[in-house]
Formats: sequence, structure tokens, C-alpha cells
Amino acid sequence: MDQFSITGSQVEDWRKSGFTISQILPDGGMLPGKATLMILGKEGNVNVLKENTAIAANFSGSRGMYPATVVGVMAKFRDVYQNTSLALDHSKLFASTAGVKRPEMTLTQSGMAAAVQGQIPVIFKAGSDLEVRRAIALQKELGFKLILTGLENYENVIGLIESSGTPVLIKLAIPDDKAVKKSKDRRCHRSD
Repeated sequence: MDQFSITGSQVEDWRKSGFTISQILPDGGMLPGKATLMILGKEGNVNVLKENTAIAANFSGSRGMYPATVVGVMAKFRDVYQNTSLALDHSKLFASTAGVKRPEMTLTQSGMAAAVQGQIPVIFKAGSDLEVRRAIALQKELGFKLILTGLENYENVIGLIESSGTPVLIKLAIPDDKAVKKSKDRRCHRSD
């Protein structure tokens, strides 16, 4: 939500096209943050319907440090997920058993906790068929709720997506009026 600007020109374009609600996903590294559902109200108004609706994830590594590769990102995602699960188990034990040391939870683990508990999905940006396969493999291994987004080259994995029952957010590209008009003009001239 910190990266979002309600006054951006894109928001005004969405409003003009009739969109009233949007789920805003942060952009960034492997786990850039949580999504927010909001109304695209009047300019300057932020009408948050619900915060923390999903956790955003992608295969973007860090430059010059771990995890810099896709394989490193997958390993780090597993590490964060499994350590969050262990920290949650430790928290339950601490709450119910005397003498157990107070659990420590990092900010990343706190952010991942709702996904580990199945309360919110992980929206994984997967731009290629290989990334789709990797995201679905992580979901099968770890058991979190998965939603795919950012799909561009997915023809080869439609069957896998369908058989896994994974929901997909399709990228909506609204062409500008000039591009639509040029396309129509070209089609009219070709048929003459």
C-alpha cells in the first residue's frame, strides 16, 4: 500500500473504464509484501476495503547477494515458509506450556504467518511456463493457497494449471483509444 498512489494516471484510466474496486499488490523482490483491496473512489480518497488480502511473491532475486538466482529464491521461500511454520508451532507450545522459552518471530515470518495458516493466499507472479511450474511445485510441496498472476507465456501449461485447480489472475491490458482506432482503420482499408 505504501507504493500505491491514488492520484496516479493509471487509477484515473481505470475509473474511466468503469473499474471501481482493485486489489493492489506491492512490487519488489521475492516477498514484496501484502495485498490490499480498495475502492477506486474520488481522486485523493483512499477507500481501503480490506488490508492483508494476500501475500505477493515472485521469482525475482537480489542483486549481488543471496538469493540471487531463481533456485536460490525457491530455497529461500521454502526456508521462510518452513521456519514460519515452526515459529507458529513454538508460539502454540509457549501459550500452552509453562517453562517454554518465548518464541522469536522475524518481520518476514510475521508477514508469512497468515499464508502458512491458510488464512490468505500467496499471489505468485509467474511470467513464463517454467515459473508457473515452479510456483505450482512449491504449492504442492508446502501446501499454501496459490493464485497465479503475470502470466504471459502459458500455452504449454494450461493443462497443468487446470489439473492443479490453481486460480489465475489474468493481466488486463486496456488499449488506448488511438490504438483501437488505428487497428479498426487498418482492417477497414484491408477489406476494400
